Amino acid sequence: MNGLKRKSLDEPAKQKKKKKELSLLDQYELETSKANKLRDELNLIKNAYKIVTCTNDAIDYMRSLFKEETFNNLPPIIYLNQVYSLFKNRTEVDRDIESMRLKNEIRLFKADSKEFLSEDLFICYTRDLKSYVQNLADPTGSNRAENEQRFQHLKDKFVNRILNETFEITISREKLMKTFGIFESDLTSLVQMGLFAIKDSNDLWFSVPNIGKFRRSSVEARRKIVNLIRNKRYKEISVEELIKRNHKDLNDIGLPYLYFDLVGSDIVKKVDSPLDAVIIQLI
Repeated sequence: MNGLKRKSLDEPAKQKKKKKELSLLDQYELETSKANKLRDELNLIKNAYKIVTCTNDAIDYMRSLFKEETFNNLPPIIYLNQVYSLFKNRTEVDRDIESMRLKNEIRLFKADSKEFLSEDLFICYTRDLKSYVQNLADPTGSNRAENEQRFQHLKDKFVNRILNETFEITISREKLMKTFGIFESDLTSLVQMGLFAIKDSNDLWFSVPNIGKFRRSSVEARRKIVNLIRNKRYKEISVEELIKRNHKDLNDIGLPYLYFDLVGSDIVKKVDSPLDAVIIQLI
């Protein structure tokens, strides 16, 4: 009887010990995960300076840093500033970008500066944009067969004709109507789909559908980093510290992605460190 009683009294103590062991294991795994993240993100920054040798490499590298899954499978967006960040000669980068644009390998877009208080040019591979547009759902949500057919027809015309024959960042209403047979009602639908944004009464910007969330997140993350640096005594901060702060806005975009954007924008500069740390300083 006493043995049974002692066993029942020992059970809570055993459970408590087991819970503590699990807690320690969870804590260890969490710390290991953080250490791995820190190492991986620092390596993504350092490796770029070692392996990127040309503009095309830089675009591919920045494309790999874009988190498509965070932004509903948006096609990878590369800020032109990010490409600049890896080269001293920006004129040569501009020549390469122009060559790729005229070959229709990439598309250039101008971001909406009124909403986000910053003017940015960004790049998207033409193949990525075409694939994304073909998978777009009808923004009106209509299931009627004739509407679905018209919507698909507009997507096909945009992908197979407009993108293949026009390489600028803007296009005129007149050209859309005369060259591509776009009616006013079609134009309204293309704007609703997010493929164009109105520039003025005559011209439209080419646009990437559903890019708003990404733009808001990236601009807010920029501001957050700049404010953190401003509050530092020497107006500088290590990337390691930024990663450890684990801010959601920064995690959504990714520190390596933001780092190259800020450096290429001439908002911050990379500071040499004898300890092999990656340090950025406000310019």
